[in-house]
Amino acid sequence: MPVIAVGLSHKTAPVTIRDRFAFEETEWPPALRELVEQGRIEEGYVLSTCNRSEIYAFVEEEAQGYAVIHRFLSQQGSMSSEEMDPYLYQLYDGKAVEHLFRVAAGLDSMVVGEQQILGQVRDAFEIARSEHLTGPVLNRLLQTAVEVGKRARTETGIS
Repeated sequence: MPVIAVGLSHKTAPVTIRDRFAFEETEWPPALRELVEQGRIEEGYVLSTCNRSEIYAFVEEEAQGYAVIHRFLSQQGSMSSEEMDPYLYQLYDGKAVEHLFRVAAGLDSMVVGEQQILGQVRDAFEIARSEHLTGPVLNRLLQTAVEVGKRARTETGIS
């Protein structure tokens, strides 16, 4: 079973598009729970900041996982797939993990090394875990991402 990530960021979409996909902290747990309950996603996590909206998922089957997330994002952003797809990225397994680590370390921020993103990654993880949306795979991945972000700040001059 793979880990996938689907999202958009300041690198792929203008602010007017990113705003359409922004999730409030109170909105995304029930929405993500709905995706998990559909049975195509085993575990899920949403990272939504002013510069990105990303869904990470541990899925039974890659193509079905992407399809479920795309439908969800299409509804969230009130956009058709054709309108939305040019702004989205889809990452699979190692690329999804690498991307999350780069985000947590501040390497994928508008201002490289900005510190707020690590707290946002950690806070979203705590919410997902408290809502029982993550499990063994994403818990380990997200714990490691937080550790990577901390190490980047303490062992390099990125800050």
